[in-house]
Amino acid sequence: TDYVLPGLDGSQLVLVDTPGINEVGDSDHDAIAKAAARRGDLILFVTASDINEIEFSAIVALAAVHKPILIVLNKMDLYREEERNSLLRLLREERLRDLVPRENFVMVTADARDVEYVEVDANGRETSRWEKPAPDVFQLKARILEILARDGSALIALNAAMYAADKSDYIAKLRMELREQRANQLIWSFAATKAVAVGINAVPVADVLGGVAIDIAMVIALSRVYGLELTWVNAQSLVRSIAAAAGLVTLTEWGTHLLVNVFKVMTAGTGTVVTAVPQGAAAGFGSYLVGNAAKYYLEHGASWGTQSPKVVIREILEQTDKQSVLEHLKDEIKRKIQHNFYGSPKG
Repeated sequence: TDYVLPGLDGSQLVLVDTPGINEVGDSDHDAIAKAAARRGDLILFVTASDINEIEFSAIVALAAVHKPILIVLNKMDLYREEERNSLLRLLREERLRDLVPRENFVMVTADARDVEYVEVDANGRETSRWEKPAPDVFQLKARILEILARDGSALIALNAAMYAADKSDYIAKLRMELREQRANQLIWSFAATKAVAVGINAVPVADVLGGVAIDIAMVIALSRVYGLELTWVNAQSLVRSIAAAAGLVTLTEWGTHLLVNVFKVMTAGTGTVVTAVPQGAAAGFGSYLVGNAAKYYLEHGASWGTQSPKVVIREILEQTDKQSVLEHLKDEIKRKIQHNFYGSPKG
């Protein structure tokens, strides 16, 4: 049975429930294990006790295909604490020591037994009621995210229904850290793209129009990281408001464009290589600034909060090592120019 949880930007998190190893004939054990391993990116092996020989053989078969395996110890509410620790130690340090990493053992209670609550009123009369505690699968959810984070897929899971309602501090902290990391990667990527595109483009108008389009695309990509979906028009409006608030920085970028483009026109485009580095770096820095301002806006739920755009941009500039950013962007442009020079086919 498949359970599909919608995720970020059209992605999906699919949970595939297969028959229990002990519920099928002996000849099917290996086939079920291998089929599950081929289909999944992450395998959850659920048990509520020490494993038997059949289950051990299945885990050996799963480990052979080199997919991450989580050993999920379920029904832990039926065990006392010392019993839980003893079972965990037995599986982790003896039975599966060389098959499954220590950190891939988690304890859960998916379907807790009812618990009796006794209430005493003011007159000393006792009444009892039975309630089923909520499932406790925190360790499992947290470990899944840690594994997905290694290949950049954690944000997809975080936006799936399984995590959307999770209010725990750990999940909130992890969500914030992963979004921050992904947002910074996007900003650097788009800033470098703009720096290179503007730097080596010999057409003045295309420099400006292409640079703006890159900034808008960057803002749309950032909005998806934060679980939002800005349209092109809304992203364009945000870019304009940030550019207007940036003021002097934006004017400097445009001034650099105008000066070097005059030089390009006068030299019929042959000045491109000479002007590429300073022009591209200035444009890339502008994109870096737009990206970080947009990140602040999106982090605060598509709002500037108690700050104004000008204050936000001023704080970003104060916290940014401009020279370091520019040097990074210049290196990107130089690498691209060198690649084009040596890698282009000769006529």
